[in-house]
Amino acid sequence: MAKPKVAAIIQARMGSTRLPGKVLMPLAGKPVLWHIVHRLRKCRMVDVVAIATSAGIQDDLLALWATEAGIPLIRGPEDNVLERYLLAARQLNADIVVRVTGDAPLVDSALIDHMIELLIEKNADYCTGEPGVLAIHEGFAPLTRKALEKIGKEGASEPAGREHVDGYIKQHPEQFSIVHVPIPQAHRIAGTRVSVDTPADLEFLGLLYHELGADAGELDVAEAVALLKRRPELLSINAHVQQKDMTAANKLVVIRCDGHPEIGLGHVVRCLAIARSLRDRQGIGIVFAMAERSPGPDMVREAGFPIELFDGKRNEFLWLEELLARRCANGLLLDIRTDLAAAPIRDWRRKGVHIAVLDDGSERRLCADLAFYPPVPQVNEMDWTDFTGNRLIGWEWIPLSAGFDRKLLPPENQIPQVVITMGGSDPAGLSLRGLNALQRLDVPVNARLILGRSFAHGSQLAQLLPNLDIPVTILENVSNMPEALADADLVVASFGVTAYEMAALGIPTILLSLTDDHARSASALHQAGMALSLGNHVDVTEGQLADDIRNLLIDPKALSTMRDASAHIDGKGAGRIADRLNESLSEQLVKQQRSSK
Repeated sequence: MAKPKVAAIIQARMGSTRLPGKVLMPLAGKPVLWHIVHRLRKCRMVDVVAIATSAGIQDDLLALWATEAGIPLIRGPEDNVLERYLLAARQLNADIVVRVTGDAPLVDSALIDHMIELLIEKNADYCTGEPGVLAIHEGFAPLTRKALEKIGKEGASEPAGREHVDGYIKQHPEQFSIVHVPIPQAHRIAGTRVSVDTPADLEFLGLLYHELGADAGELDVAEAVALLKRRPELLSINAHVQQKDMTAANKLVVIRCDGHPEIGLGHVVRCLAIARSLRDRQGIGIVFAMAERSPGPDMVREAGFPIELFDGKRNEFLWLEELLARRCANGLLLDIRTDLAAAPIRDWRRKGVHIAVLDDGSERRLCADLAFYPPVPQVNEMDWTDFTGNRLIGWEWIPLSAGFDRKLLPPENQIPQVVITMGGSDPAGLSLRGLNALQRLDVPVNARLILGRSFAHGSQLAQLLPNLDIPVTILENVSNMPEALADADLVVASFGVTAYEMAALGIPTILLSLTDDHARSASALHQAGMALSLGNHVDVTEGQLADDIRNLLIDPKALSTMRDASAHIDGKGAGRIADRLNESLSEQLVKQQRSSK
């Protein structure tokens, strides 16, 4: 009997919801997709390796790459993976199709050959790994053309079939003849993720290549398993990333926030914390929508999220409305201080876009499904008469970046370490005033000044430093704030996200506020005992600030009390917001699906 024609078909798109463009992102010096093609071409049972992508313009770059690499390319509907596989299998006249995902750069050629041979030998429809055996393998499985066509006829309406193809077989095993291939002992390991859905996944795979010294495309999976068993701590790099449920509908949330010197960077910092949790833990796609002003957009790009920029030439609501429609967004998270009106938001909500707001005092909050706030006095003073969503108010809803979910141990410095950190931009130059206050102290201190990436008072700082008698260490663009604060006895900070970060770490803090509204918000931390708020900075002299710093430094009991009070904030707010948003969005999507039937 003639050997069946076998086609390994890689499903790949540039428009991944969690990590757009991932298939062409570099790994060990080559695109992720190159790794997959390179390894599949080693399969002796595979006759042709092809790529199935969409006909959308966003995949033209991928098509160009495939053409230049000499790889057969089949293009089909963007929202139907199954249809693309059917088109490819028919065009290639394949008897057997190896379904390969475009984000699995460690496909194993020897195991694929074995699976194809077993499929043919047993005259089965589908081959997969042994049930219950955890292994390093992800992203490939052979099935017959007959089985694929059956899925096309019977499973096209189900997400498991339309989006995951062989997921339909897994959900309906009684309809197919399935064989299981034995997994080599050297490939068995629990807790690995070798598919690429987030920047953390790329980091993990890149580290495997680095540690094993393998050339691009030549990493041996058995050696990788042996390394991970010797050094299981490496698994923590992407252990937090969750695999998407194949039965779940795709979700995409647009996050509207800004970050520039005039308003600071706190909105971007906290939105990035929520975005990471939505992407990594919930499998939700994220697109940031931001004003075209640095450095906020740069921070988002560095975090690996797609971004759409508002140049200010159009009406904000028209720009955002077009973006929501074009991206087919399910949700919108607003953390802005612009004049975007409530009316269009109310209309988007009626049309099915799930709306969430962060710490929003405007009328926009009344149009939201979810409204998140810290327990500041302004919230209960607002008129909530027409609000029909859910208010979530409390210290537990404060979104902070990773690393702020643990308390630091009290330092044991002989000379107190005082840290001054006034946020990303410090528009009022409070860093300079903080240093002047430390200069006035009659007790010895070591000073550390942490400058944000938009600090605009460099020349004044350069003039001030030679006139100070206290030792000052300056840190700029700090990437690991908890580490930079590990030995801090006291922090002097501007109210904002930084204030909540200090409380989460359990560091005694003195707060200055840029506005009266900020001062009212800071009063909640003061009343809870987590910080000493001095109010609006314009009402505080350097002498008064120096006195308050001194009084705290010489009062160990007051410092200890402030540390104990910080238990109110555990640093897990971003995850809670992401969980609540995902839960609420899922409920809404289910209702929409039911109403459409």
